[in-house]
Amino acid sequence: MDFTQRLSEEQIKKAMDNGAFEGLSGFGKPLPKDDAAHVPEELRMGYRIMKNAGFAGEETALKKELMTVKE
Repeated sequence: MDFTQRLSEEQIKKAMDNGAFEGLSGFGKPLPKDDAAHVPEELRMGYRIMKNAGFAGEETALKKELMTVKE
């Protein structure tokens, strides 16, 4: 573990001990499903960038449907 990871982990643990995360909406609830779960792992970052830029729309829906049909 490098220095930045160790420092981050220590700060998160300190905040948890101080109760900084209590009372947050969603605390203790499961994370929402990943909308990019159907995209191969090596392409997910590119997918998210395109989605955030507004370019992942109909094509993505068609690819998702195609993968479902193949299965």
